[in-house]
Amino acid sequence: MKRERTVEFSRKAQKLAKHLPNEIQALLAEAVTDLQRYGPHCPQWQSSKLSANDAYRLKLNYRYRVEYKVTKKYLLINIINLGHRKNAYQQT
Repeated sequence: MKRERTVEFSRKAQKLAKHLPNEIQALLAEAVTDLQRYGPHCPQWQSSKLSANDAYRLKLNYRYRVEYKVTKKYLLINIINLGHRKNAYQQT
């Protein structure tokens, strides 16, 4: 039996999620459910490790991305950023 992970949104990600189109919000909800169930390497989603930091990238569709970090000790997945691919990885 696999253990459920906890998925949390950073404050920035919460604000950004509110402004996403409805169909992207639905994809995000599905992705969060799969992250809880399967962890950072969901078979249903294309994800990869970012080389710049200890974060991962998950593609919601061809335009939108989710950036998240994983704390293995606590089975915690923290969504730190999301948005359109042209500005999803910019540091603020």
